[in-house]
Amino acid sequence: MDVYAAELHHIARMSQPEVATKLGLREQSDREKDKREHRQAANMIKRGTQLLTQALGGAEAFRAHVEGQRLAYNRRP
Repeated sequence: MDVYAAELHHIARMSQPEVATKLGLREQSDREKDKREHRQAANMIKRGTQLLTQALGGAEAFRAHVEGQRLAYNRRP
């Protein structure tokens, strides 16, 4: 789920609250709403980004992966 959260954030460009909704996470607290964040989703995105970066062999490979997937995502009907 962490990797999926990272992909939703980086490729589909979803915000933390959008990722949380998509993954069925708990609702935002009032403080999180004020700051337009979701800590649980943020932590998942961070862990997923780290996992993907390691699996792909580094930050540059991660950026290339994201860009390639973003192009494919934007081309879909």
